[in-house]
Order: sequence, then structure tokens, then C-alpha cells
Amino acid sequence: MKNITTKMIKLLLENKQLGYLNIIYKRNKVDDTNISKCKYMIPLENLFDGILKPAFAIGNIDIDEIVSVCLFGSVLYRHIPIPFTTIEHVKLRDGSPKICSTREYLPRPWPKDIDVVIFTKFPVARKDGQSVSLGQKYNWHKSQGDYDSSSYRIDNDAFPIELHYRSIAEFYDGIAQGDAWCSYISQFGIPLIGQLEFYKLLSEVTGNIRKDMHQIKWTVNKTIWSATCKAKFCFNKLDKKNEEMGISKKAAKQIEAVAGEIKSRFDLIDIEK
Repeated sequence: MKNITTKMIKLLLENKQLGYLNIIYKRNKVDDTNISKCKYMIPLENLFDGILKPAFAIGNIDIDEIVSVCLFGSVLYRHIPIPFTTIEHVKLRDGSPKICSTREYLPRPWPKDIDVVIFTKFPVARKDGQSVSLGQKYNWHKSQGDYDSSSYRIDNDAFPIELHYRSIAEFYDGIAQGDAWCSYISQFGIPLIGQLEFYKLLSEVTGNIRKDMHQIKWTVNKTIWSATCKAKFCFNKLDKKNEEMGISKKAAKQIEAVAGEIKSRFDLIDIEK
């Protein structure tokens, strides 16, 4: 995990070395639009410009006052339950009609905006949910073929980003008072910058249970720094058990292959007998 500090961001801003924040959003099934995946591309320079110069504040915010910047909300789609409808039908059981119900899952709705929380050292006079239109939304149409950059096309020019500001003290007070908004961020929020500071904040929250199902990965292309947010790979139960035991997936496959070969030999011996 890279720890992107505010000092690094300040230097990258000065040298014009910030690229895009790419957010990948996938649906569980398509609807009439036949769109199964989209990518939000947000210029990081514009994002931090909006964060440091919010319209509701008196004056600008010093970047040194920022502790961490995180993503949360419906754009982290794997935390959102998939909607469904219940369909009732009649089945015959033991010659008698019984009313049964099944679930029909619906397409996961598109997020209306992207929520960003800015943790600061001191409270900022604010109006929560300050909207800034940044970046572009690229939709991937299922009929176009493989997932690659050429398969995406712009369907909407801009996409709203909601900026929320919380000081460290306000965040802790919200957790102590059972505030659902603060609790959601502590469980699901993903840090864009200030990763170490963010997880340090969480370590002070007793009883916090993290459910990281998304991740943000920073990459450098020549001198341009970009970040990509996408769902984390899901382990099945066996992969998870092997991971806890320190066994890599490659080693687990080798062990499974050897075990299968040994078993086949014993089966052959049983047949010969």
C-alpha cells in the first residue's frame, strides 16, 4: 500500500504531474441500455483544486490542513445490496398446491454522484454535499466485445462529485454518537491520499470492523501519477483459508495437483486388486 501524503500531492500539483482518478463501476446484469460497466475519469488536478477552493468556505483551504481524502458511497458498489423483486407462484407438492416465492434480481442502479470526504485537522465552515462537476463518464456497452480502453465511449460529459468535510474531532464525535454517516465511512471508506493517517484514525475507533471490498491503486506512467479505484478480487473459502495459512494460489494449485496424482494412484491400486 502506497501512502500518498499531502506533501507529495502539493509537489505533484506544482509540477503538473497529476493524471486521472479512474473509478470502475460494474453492474450485476444489464437493462435495456445494454451497458454493463462504466469508468469515471476525474482529473486529479481539478479534483484537488475543487477540494482546496470550495465555494462555501471563506478563503481557501491549506493543503497542509488535510489529513486524508477518501471515497465512499454508492460508487463503491459492492457494499450496496442488489435490488430484487419477489415473485410468487404455485407449485404442487405431495399433490397439494403450495405458494412459493423466488427472487428476481434487478440491475444495480447507477450512482447519482461520487462522494468524497476530506478529513481535516480543524473544522471547516461548510455546507455538506457541495457539488462540483468534474471529469467524464465512459460507458462500456456489452455488445462491443472485450473490456479494453477502446470499448469505452462517452455518454455523459460531466459527473457531479459531492465534497464532504470532517475534522478528526467531528469524526470521532460522530462515531461516539452512533452517527450512521461516520460509521459507514469507518467501515467502507477507501483512502485516496493519507492512507496511513486514515487507518490510524480507524485504529482509534473501538469495535470498528473493516469490510474492504474495493481498493485504490496508484500508478506512475513516466512522470504522471494516476489512481484507479475498483473492486477487490474475491477469494473463495479455500483461497481465503490458504491465504491465512500463508500458502499462495500457485502453491495451492501445485499441492492440489500432487494430491490428485497420489489419489489416482491409490484408485488404480484398488482397481488392480
